[in-house]
Amino acid sequence: MKNQEKIKIGFAGGGTGGHIYPILAVHESLKGSAHENYEFVYFVSEGKPEEKIAQENNIKAKSIPCVGGMPRSAKAIAWIFDLVKASFKAYSFLALEKPNIVFATGGYSAAPVLMAANWLKIPYIIHNLDAHLGLANLVFIKNSLALTLGMPLTVTHQEKDENKIEINKTLFKFFPTYPKNGSVIITGNPVRKEFYSDIESKEKIFQTLGFHQKRKTLTIIGGSQGAQAINEAVLRVVEDLISDNWQIIHQLGPLQYEQFEIDFPKSPFYKPYKYLNNLHKIYAISDLAISRAGAMSLAELSAKELPCLLIPLPSSAQNHQFHNAKILETQGCALVLEQAFLNEVSLRENIENIYKRRHLMKLGFNNLGSENQNQKNAAQLISEIIKEAIQ
Repeated sequence: MKNQEKIKIGFAGGGTGGHIYPILAVHESLKGSAHENYEFVYFVSEGKPEEKIAQENNIKAKSIPCVGGMPRSAKAIAWIFDLVKASFKAYSFLALEKPNIVFATGGYSAAPVLMAANWLKIPYIIHNLDAHLGLANLVFIKNSLALTLGMPLTVTHQEKDENKIEINKTLFKFFPTYPKNGSVIITGNPVRKEFYSDIESKEKIFQTLGFHQKRKTLTIIGGSQGAQAINEAVLRVVEDLISDNWQIIHQLGPLQYEQFEIDFPKSPFYKPYKYLNNLHKIYAISDLAISRAGAMSLAELSAKELPCLLIPLPSSAQNHQFHNAKILETQGCALVLEQAFLNEVSLRENIENIYKRRHLMKLGFNNLGSENQNQKNAAQLISEIIKEAIQ
């Protein structure tokens, strides 16, 4: 590989922002390295956010038919045919582009690419974002050069009255599928550099939003696709919150923005958005956030050390968002409110509780210790793993 004029690195993973932004962070780290011969190609799903984001970040993209998540029904048979069809398309692109290695972050967008990489014997590295192994990662882990972990994997023991979470116990001693000849490395989740710096003054950000620095600031993020239950609950209490000296930044997701637009309060202290692409600035001026508990949402909140109320998506695979959220709650950085208990009263109570404890909760991020430090260096560490693999 050393004598090769160009070294090409392929990326796979998407569907939601959580699978896309780690790729951008690793791409940024590799692009900034001393090696001048890297080329990049992002194998994206047609019509999904990564297609546009790759273009915005000047990354060459090859679009593959989107297969979506595997249905747990008779429709799975048709889905398998769609997956095979998409995999043949990925095969043609991989054969044409000839990447030296593929870095994949999982999700349904990565599955056809990893299948094709297996057929073509192209080496790949898998990054697992959450506290549970994603299905696509689980299927393709065996032949990966390395498995990098954004979080320690957890095992859940269901008991009659409670859930016990055993942090730092991996699934590997229970599950036979792991890299056959590769390494397993806890790297943390790669977060873009702007989350670790304040390149713009808070005063200027407040001015841009038309907000007041003396009011309390609440940011609500339901993920890049939105979160209907959270949006509904927030809009039922938003006028009370404004009366209580809050100003609110609310990302609803593109579809739900249109659905709820008629319910938006006519107030200068409520700012609704379809999608926020400057979240690092928004978090810099926020007193607290309400969020789902996807791995990248938690990584970005941790990077900004922002106290938060986490409302895990109950339908997340293997309930992984609940386990993700519990890691932060255990360290004192967050409170967890399960969606089944989400209502106007519980929402208001948790917001006020976190605001009163916000300074102590900020200190809780120190309890993450080496995990938070790993996360800060995650993009660089994964870049070094990729570089080592292609030597």
